[in-house]
Amino acid sequence: MRKIMQSSPYARAPVMGAAFGLLLVLGSIVMSAHGFLAFFSVEGLMIVVGGVMAVAFMSFQASDVKKALRAISNMLKESPITHEDLHRDTMDIIKWGRLVKQKGMRALEASIEKAGSTIPLSGMDSIWWSANTRRRKCVQ
Repeated sequence: MRKIMQSSPYARAPVMGAAFGLLLVLGSIVMSAHGFLAFFSVEGLMIVVGGVMAVAFMSFQASDVKKALRAISNMLKESPITHEDLHRDTMDIIKWGRLVKQKGMRALEASIEKAGSTIPLSGMDSIWWSANTRRRKCVQ
């Protein structure tokens, strides 16, 4: 696996995209209004952010909301997964899909147990459901 040199804990593309989007919004405000501070309100920001947080905590379990907030910060961080890892996993999934189509779900289970794969059982369920859905469409 390739080591990633980390000069910064954040990935460049999402941060640059967010900065560019913010720059576009601020640029249009500055160009169209004489007093661009009229568009900014700390009170309004607190109401919006506080309201969204309150609704999230009322609608979902606190642990799920905390996971979602951590996921937002993780989106901006550099991923430890390389392109080679993604390519290998994609090829495994394609191979397993063909195996299910040719030999069935039992062969897939045996192949995954033998390989010691980290693919969760829900992924296997998705492959099984997809294969059965296609089969049902063909029969009808």
